[in-house]
Formats: sequence, structure tokens, C-alpha cells
Amino acid sequence: DLQIEKRLDSMSAMPGDEATFVFQIDITTPNNKTEQRIEALTFNKTGSSFATIEKIPAGSTVTVKEIYSGAGYELAAESASEQQVTIVANDEYSSSTVVASVAFENEPDGSTTGGYGVRNNFALKDGIYYWTGNGGDTSTATE
Repeated sequence: DLQIEKRLDSMSAMPGDEATFVFQIDITTPNNKTEQRIEALTFNKTGSSFATIEKIPAGSTVTVKEIYSGAGYELAAESASEQQVTIVANDEYSSSTVVASVAFENEPDGSTTGGYGVRNNFALKDGIYYWTGNGGDTSTATE
């Protein structure tokens, strides 16, 4: 598994109560197969929020890039927009085991742009994509 942490220490004073941040996850397996996933985290308060990307084969190289920094936000100066990790096997997995992780932090950019995003999920079945929902409640920031 890979855990993405997003930190938001200050909320923008823009219209709307939420800010959405979008990440592109590029996975290259040891067999050189590639997969791309998209994950979003939505905040309605300051703090940290986490997304866990599951079922990544051990030995895979994963590049995570923040592709949308939220309306009215920018990456903090000390936060890289793209980070890379390698997923390692753990034969003694337990709930206390540390998983691969990356972290991003944003701050208000001083603009007057407000708003947030919508997350849609689709499943491929028999060659047809079906809408499965909007991703549920992603506003799980903890103080």
C-alpha cells in the first residue's frame, strides 16, 4: 500500500467551504507494466488528510504528482509537486506496520478563486465503464 498525506495549515478566505486537491499516481511494476490512478482529497478544515492506494505489487516504483492544488491554493515552498517511492514486500504485515508514504502541503495563494471539485468513480465490466458513485465522503481532515 501507499499512503498519501496532505497537510493544510491554513484555509483560504475564498468563497466556498471546501478545497479539493488531486493526485496522479503512476505505477511501474517490476515487469514494466504501467498503471495510472487518480486520487482526490477534499478539505473543509485545516489539518491532515490521508488517502491509501491499495494493491500495488511489491517492487513497483510509484510516482505521485499533485496535478491540481485546489482553487486558491499552491504548494508550500518546501513541498515537491512530484515524489517517488518503491513499494517493498512485508511478509509480517500488521496494522502497526509502516507503509510507503508521500506528503504534500499547500497554502493559500492570495487569489480570489474559490471552489472545490467532484470525484467520480467508474468500474469496467464487460468492456463498458459504469459509474459507481462520487467517491463518498472525503472530508476527513483531522486537526
